Amino acid sequence: MSAGSFDRLREVHVVAGPGGTLVTWVKVSEEDSVVQARFRPKGGHFGPIRDISHDPVYYLTASAAGANGGFAVSWSNSDGVVQVTVRRPHRGFSTPVDVSGPGPASPAFSDIAVDSNGNVVVVWRRDDFGAGPTTLHVARLPRGDWHGNQQVIARGSTDEAGEIEDPRIAVTPDRTVVVVWSQVEAGGSRIYSRVRRAGSIFSRRVPVSGSGDSRGLANDSPELAVDGDGLVSIVFRKKFEYPGEYGKEPYRTAYVATGKPGGKFRLRRLGGGLGHSAIDPQVTASRNGTSTVLWSEGAGSGPLAVHSATRLPGGKYSAKPRSRPLADGYISEVSVASSGDGNAVAVWRKSDGDSRYIKTASTRAWKRGGL
Repeated sequence: MSAGSFDRLREVHVVAGPGGTLVTWVKVSEEDSVVQARFRPKGGHFGPIRDISHDPVYYLTASAAGANGGFAVSWSNSDGVVQVTVRRPHRGFSTPVDVSGPGPASPAFSDIAVDSNGNVVVVWRRDDFGAGPTTLHVARLPRGDWHGNQQVIARGSTDEAGEIEDPRIAVTPDRTVVVVWSQVEAGGSRIYSRVRRAGSIFSRRVPVSGSGDSRGLANDSPELAVDGDGLVSIVFRKKFEYPGEYGKEPYRTAYVATGKPGGKFRLRRLGGGLGHSAIDPQVTASRNGTSTVLWSEGAGSGPLAVHSATRLPGGKYSAKPRSRPLADGYISEVSVASSGDGNAVAVWRKSDGDSRYIKTASTRAWKRGGL
């Protein structure tokens, strides 16, 4: 998959489930922007590229696979409205529906998940151009039909203190909804989580990471996944600052937190260090209990190396997971997904001069210990 000389590819995502594998991205041309997708049924081959959005689209997309064989994709259109389309088993994509209310609002970052009954849950961050605090919303679409039942589960403030960023959502096999986000605090930020068990209400928020402090420590960019045993894996970046040649210089490390919904989390450091940063950590989890983390490492604006680490069923991440580069070069927008037996699929965007490519790799994580 590649783009022409006047087209750009953004927001590359891959998800996999019992129904197959879905790759989505935003194609930006001189005329418009559109969400596109390619689908590969289980045991088959990738089909043609499909346009799945109708309105002009901003660069904020998310996708999810359901245990029922369905898929769902969300994005923010150019008016800041969150839209969702659903692909039911053995069917095409539905007409996109508006999930969030009308603007004016800045483009709303969203994430999406599908439970075992085919119900779609969406989370998004809303910012009314500074007219009020940032808010975090969750809505449920029973079997892909818009129901209008949304609620606010977190509020920020009208200034930078308390700002909400990076909402993520997932559903456990018993249909417990898990939401995580980062929230600015004095001197830094912290990762928080709330859960809602089937038929219940959202719990109080609990911290996943440590807090920020005056030294510039911050926690951001969370991603989460849930395996078949209901174990939650949350990856995020932790920012540090150190005295450099030109004053304080930042670097970031990648961490993974594992635990049961609503409980305590065990933290493990994955990559990054003094003089180089871990970038864009991603995580996927399988029904058999395997989970795989991908992240990029590099210094400054130079080339990156993509690394992976895997937790096998019933095991845990070691303090320093063994990792080998999966790819290197001018790489961005890494995404990873896995099938029920632990087979992991990764995609990323690679730049080579004026050309842009979407690359992919796949292997059986449970046999080889990682990608």
